[in-house]
Amino acid sequence: MVTPGQDMTYPLRFDPIYQYRLWGGRRLENWLNTPLPGDGPIGEAWLLSDRDEYPSRVSDGPLKGRTIAQLMEQSSREILGRLAPRFRRFPLLLKFLDVQKMLSVQVHPSDGKTQLIPYGDTGKTEAWVVLESGPRSRIYAGLKPGATPADLRSISKRTADDYLASFTPADGQSVLIEAGTVHSIGGEIVVFEVQENSDVTFRLYDWDHIDATTGYLRIMSFSGYAQGGFANGEAALEAALDEIFSDPELKALVIDVRINFGGDDPYGLSIASRLANREYLAYTKYARADAIEHDKWTPADLSVIRPSSRPGFRGPVVELMGPLTISAGETFTQALMGRTPHVTRIGENTQGVFSDVLVRKLPNGWVFGLPNEVYRTSEGIAFDGVGISPDIAVPVFAASDLPAGKDPEMERALQILRNK
Repeated sequence: MVTPGQDMTYPLRFDPIYQYRLWGGRRLENWLNTPLPGDGPIGEAWLLSDRDEYPSRVSDGPLKGRTIAQLMEQSSREILGRLAPRFRRFPLLLKFLDVQKMLSVQVHPSDGKTQLIPYGDTGKTEAWVVLESGPRSRIYAGLKPGATPADLRSISKRTADDYLASFTPADGQSVLIEAGTVHSIGGEIVVFEVQENSDVTFRLYDWDHIDATTGYLRIMSFSGYAQGGFANGEAALEAALDEIFSDPELKALVIDVRINFGGDDPYGLSIASRLANREYLAYTKYARADAIEHDKWTPADLSVIRPSSRPGFRGPVVELMGPLTISAGETFTQALMGRTPHVTRIGENTQGVFSDVLVRKLPNGWVFGLPNEVYRTSEGIAFDGVGISPDIAVPVFAASDLPAGKDPEMERALQILRNK
């Protein structure tokens, strides 16, 4: 505790708090003029932090070892002056960032978005001063005209420049990132950051990696990959898969189909073939063959997974799924069930809606659709109505998880993959 009479008039210096980050480097050693801990990538050095989990401590003088929280509790007016009554903790977080790779595409809520902010936290506006940059450096800040929520949900390396405003920074530039601005930064750049004291972040895209060796493939749909029909879409998909699976650092993979409203089954079969190391039956499809006799079906239509000769991945895979995994999202999930090694399914049951829709028009002009197909496993099991169940049940998008920035399914997936 700070006791009466202790001298607070000397310049207070705080020990830096180093943060390991996948996208970091080792260049903060030069800016701080001190050796960095360990030998891994250090992405952040927090110079002043009044966060419960990472409290800054005074590095020298009579108050050595005291946290900024302790100083604020006893002497907030000396630190903040007349603004002291407005803040229960120091209102800013000061840090250096060394961003060698790309920081995730992310957004911080404003104070007005109270439903997105955990109790006791705030929105976040931040600003950067560019200290060191290079020809590969890039700052993304804001959306281009016409960008839609659907565009952001499907953002990828190929489309980031289509939807996000960006520029090549120069040393000495200052950039204000107001709360609510979608942003990212990276490509061998060092900045000094001043931000509001908040840790509320919503990540939209992690540049296809969760950590140095774990890939993240989010599939929102099995349609719309290109204009001009199915063949063009297939060509676009195969080109994207070539790029994804040519990554030499890829050692584990998370596939996320928790929000997938379906599309064309063959696209899912193409992805499954990149993950296969042997031939196996994905499913057998039957369609009703008689409008009157319901037990008459067409001959079996087998969908077989054959290992692709193009770049693929044969290592451990975890799939995230749930009630919004629908139609072609479910047939894709079914197509992974025969893979070796086993794809671990995490989440909740899928929707249970597999069939294409048979559309008919009544004499009065009304149009209706009915399912007329069934997809069965090699054991003859169908999942219509009940959906495909997970191997590990975890609530999907629980109401308390989103504002807290938690993703229990992803956490469980990483736990499983790290134990492989």
